[in-house]
Amino acid sequence: ILTCRQMGIGILPPDINESEDSFTVSGQNIRFGLGAVKNIGHGFIRAISQARQQDGPFTSFQDFCTRLYGSELNKRAVESMIKAGVFDSFGARRSQLMAVYEKMMDIAIADRKQKESGQFSMFEMLGGGGSSVKVQLPDIPEYDDKYKFDLEKEVLGMYVTGHPLQNVAEEMKNFSFNTGVLQDLMEETEEGEEGESGYSQELLALNHSKVTMGGILSGVTKKITKSNNTMATARLEDLYGGIDLVLFSRTYENLKDRLVNDAMVKIKGTLVIEEGYAPKINVEDLREWRAGEQKPQEPQKVTKLYINLTDESKYDDVVSVLEGYEGGLPVVLVKGGKGFALPLKVRECRALHIELDELIGEQNVKLVQR
Repeated sequence: ILTCRQMGIGILPPDINESEDSFTVSGQNIRFGLGAVKNIGHGFIRAISQARQQDGPFTSFQDFCTRLYGSELNKRAVESMIKAGVFDSFGARRSQLMAVYEKMMDIAIADRKQKESGQFSMFEMLGGGGSSVKVQLPDIPEYDDKYKFDLEKEVLGMYVTGHPLQNVAEEMKNFSFNTGVLQDLMEETEEGEEGESGYSQELLALNHSKVTMGGILSGVTKKITKSNNTMATARLEDLYGGIDLVLFSRTYENLKDRLVNDAMVKIKGTLVIEEGYAPKINVEDLREWRAGEQKPQEPQKVTKLYINLTDESKYDDVVSVLEGYEGGLPVVLVKGGKGFALPLKVRECRALHIELDELIGEQNVKLVQR
């Protein structure tokens, strides 16, 4: 979703008159499919599509309830649809529909049953045709953004129309140790699951680094250790992705009162990146996130590629290899125990390491962060 937005492609919530079962194109945007909404079956989605084809778009929530009676319409599915924003195009607030949807469904169902039995409908007895009688929406405010976004995630599995962190995104980006690193970690983890590759040397060099991050806490789970102590695991999510958290027994006892799902927090800990495992952070401290709080000043560390040249006759060959991988990583040449910065920078990748390892030996090529 973040990538699409950076490319100028909008992500739209599912819509009762536009969405199909799967994702579809809507102008320059991507429209969520109804099949992505929790508690909605494919049979019900087919009934919605058929109703639109036969009698045109739905004109109101009440019209939807009346026309879909007799299908797989049920209150659980409708509640999920409201939370996902499926009926936003009708102009009603989600809070208003949540307050009256059960009543509106009951009236629509009773009306259809009376019509099928040959009796006057409730709408007709109250005066006029069925479309003239409307259930009044209560005059109540819309949910606050965080609550509305949380409801979306509950039924769609992700935030769509907004994100609880959007108002502090820039501040949190400056606070976190490197949101780009988190994004890279997630991408490489996905590649590794497919067996295509593991972590790059650049990311592996961050193993055991001290990190500070901000985000939303989720999936808090307590566990009993073999020594009968309690520890916890959780997930920290920001706009770029998520990473697993581990709180060992002593840390858990100190921080257990702060482990609240959906809380906006900042954490300090040690980043653990190991081949074959998902990245995680061993938490050392966890506090409530407070907007406006400044990130503590920490010494800025720079990663450099160190090359120990034990055979000076290979200098030209080493430089030739380096010139083939132009990038932004500084290179330090070590000769006779002294380091000299080379006037070129390289792109960190596996191919570079393979060539250098074959030329001068793996033990003479190291990524160092200082």
